[in-house]
Amino acid sequence: MLTGCSIITTPDGLKAYLQIQPKTLVFPSEKEIVGELHNKGIVFGLDKQAISAVACGKKNSGLIEVARGIAPLPGVNGHIEILIDINSIGKPKTLEDGRVDHHEIGSVINVKCNIPLARRIPPAAGVEGKSVFGKSIPPPIPDDVVLMAGVGTSISSDDPNLLLSSIEGAVSIDRNGNIDVKRQRVIDNDIDYSTGNISFAGDLIINGTVRAGFTVDVQGNLKVCGNVEDTRIKSGGWIEIDGGAVGAGTGLIECTSHVKVRHLENFSIRSGNDVIIHEDSLHSSIVSEGKIRAKSIIGGSVNAFGIECESVGSTAETRTVLDIGRMHQLVEERRELNKKAIELRSFIQQLKNEQFTLVRDNMNDNGLLSDEDVSKLEVIKNKTLESIKTHDKIRQRVDCINEKEKTIGSSCGIIAECIYPNTFIKFGNGDRQVQEILKHVKLYAGAQGN
Repeated sequence: MLTGCSIITTPDGLKAYLQIQPKTLVFPSEKEIVGELHNKGIVFGLDKQAISAVACGKKNSGLIEVARGIAPLPGVNGHIEILIDINSIGKPKTLEDGRVDHHEIGSVINVKCNIPLARRIPPAAGVEGKSVFGKSIPPPIPDDVVLMAGVGTSISSDDPNLLLSSIEGAVSIDRNGNIDVKRQRVIDNDIDYSTGNISFAGDLIINGTVRAGFTVDVQGNLKVCGNVEDTRIKSGGWIEIDGGAVGAGTGLIECTSHVKVRHLENFSIRSGNDVIIHEDSLHSSIVSEGKIRAKSIIGGSVNAFGIECESVGSTAETRTVLDIGRMHQLVEERRELNKKAIELRSFIQQLKNEQFTLVRDNMNDNGLLSDEDVSKLEVIKNKTLESIKTHDKIRQRVDCINEKEKTIGSSCGIIAECIYPNTFIKFGNGDRQVQEILKHVKLYAGAQGN
């Protein structure tokens, strides 16, 4: 027991203090202080300088730290690392010249199948500490996280800490960090400066209007619940517009399937199937791989396999063109495609002969080619593969035309209750101008009647 002094330790065992009573005149020696510390079990982190200062009377009042342990180092909590770039969402795109494009603000992140989305980073253990009593102090246990697969995602079979997209679509991340990939997306406002241009890999529903100058391009189907102003919208499926599409002559609706719209004015449509206009088509250009149905067609031109409407043209004798030569055009296209296919087959055979000749004439006694010849052979092989792919696409298009010819047959024609003068009816290279009002018209390619 030290005279006039006492030893105090902190509850965590990381520090020990020597408390010297006021008016103490005689101080314990270093040996006495160390001995008392050992008696108390304090054996680690002794501060010999502080102990010596007390023994010499240089430190003679209050709490004096005489031992210090090592605090444990905490570990790192487990966390989810997002592997796709989400920093650009909502930010205008900076162009190479430094200007900012406010039409491109990256509001949708599209991914293909099997794209890494997120990775679980396991927790890292901390480092043990040591108390002044020489005992280990364990670090706090770090928190862990669970990597959960959501809609359109899956855990990698090769890596349980890796989250992949299981479908092609748009990525969404909620407030809790859960990641989904969805084929369908809903935008509950207009397409304008708040969203920028939209490019989406799945189906899209827009609960608003597509404003002029902002484009929409989706690989799936597109539903617009409002109107479409003078701009370009494109779909890999069908397009349905609850309102109208009214432009200034540069607007374009393009899709591989059908188009439905309430009203069309000063717009162009390129459709892979039927075009249905519930009311009027005014001064618009429509090309359809199916039929066109409208209440009235006034001005502009329509080109399809069949046209059905109540009236064509107007009492003001607005120039209107009806072209039912789609089948005629497809036949011409098929003729050109077959010609190109023959040329490609000849070219592919020529490339195969070149491969054979190169190997035959340049292979050494060990059956090997020089590096230069290997490079030449690789170039020829790549040309051959590309030519074969092109030939296959041509055959697919020819098959499609053949099927269309069987389906449409002789049903190409025009059905209208009334056709006004200055309407031009075209089929192939021939056309006919309507000179007087025609009633109850049923006109088919290759035959005429009214």
